[in-house]
Amino acid sequence: MDLLIIAVLGILAIAAASQLSDRIGVAPALILLAGGTAVGFLPFIPAIELDPQVVLEGVLPPLLFSTAVSISPSTSAASSSRWRCWPSCWCPCPPR
Repeated sequence: MDLLIIAVLGILAIAAASQLSDRIGVAPALILLAGGTAVGFLPFIPAIELDPQVVLEGVLPPLLFSTAVSISPSTSAASSSRWRCWPSCWCPCPPR
């Protein structure tokens, strides 16, 4: 039962970090790192020991994938400035 509670809290933390990262403009992994560090220093939270294989196979791949998707070439600075009004007006952007 304790493992289930930890898993649900972890999933909620990932979802919250994803939503918060969109609002403040930082990577979700940084928010999770800061939150995990803060929780690690709380004296009333018991130590949680995980097998490194669980982290490498279950936690790291989704974080890497979400970061790779968020920095795709379609969101680069040159592409977004050139096509900044494309979805809204379906016409070429006027030159500056």
